[in-house]
Amino acid sequence: MSSKNLIKGTVTSRICSKCGHHEIGIITSEGEFIPLRPGMQVQVIEEIPVKENGAVSEIEPEQKIKDSDVELRPWLPYEFRKNKNLRLKYGVLIKKNEEILDEEGYKKAFIRKIQSLIEKENFPQLAVILDKFYQSPHLAAGNSAEITLNLIRDIDEIRRPIILMGKWLNDKNKENFSKLLEPFTEKDLVDEVPSDKDLLKELLSLTLEDFFKLLT
Repeated sequence: MSSKNLIKGTVTSRICSKCGHHEIGIITSEGEFIPLRPGMQVQVIEEIPVKENGAVSEIEPEQKIKDSDVELRPWLPYEFRKNKNLRLKYGVLIKKNEEILDEEGYKKAFIRKIQSLIEKENFPQLAVILDKFYQSPHLAAGNSAEITLNLIRDIDEIRRPIILMGKWLNDKNKENFSKLLEPFTEKDLVDEVPSDKDLLKELLSLTLEDFFKLLT
């Protein structure tokens, strides 16, 4: 095989959009998915640790509060703290001297949240996650700020929390409140309200994949 035909990437799997079956392929550094077909020649560069059942080993997300996070505090209106899914979906981190009063302030904090989640992922895994949830591995190209803005611009599900929270901050009526709770209702607001310290830990331990699950 000549060098001009060499393709570098990370082996992954995805669900075919046409037939619904899993297919194995390679995600390139540009975010392109190339399916592996019989007869293709491959070259293994690095072995990835696997468990006894053949599954790829996962690294547990860092849950400790880093020194750089000491001056941050969680922000989320009390009304939404009684449900963990809502806490992780809408909760953001802001500086201790900051306050969120309107949609613009929340939008800035939410953008920082998405960017922080993206920075936890290396490129190949980020492309795999975007392909899994939104069939958009190409959006993993660029630096974390560019990726964040592209996601918010192109994917309605990621942009929706900003819009809903902004409407409620501007007009705290029952209709806007109910839309923020969906698919939950007020009957699902039953959790014990965590302290700011515990809510901070929850938000810092959130992964991008778990966040996307909350949006579906």
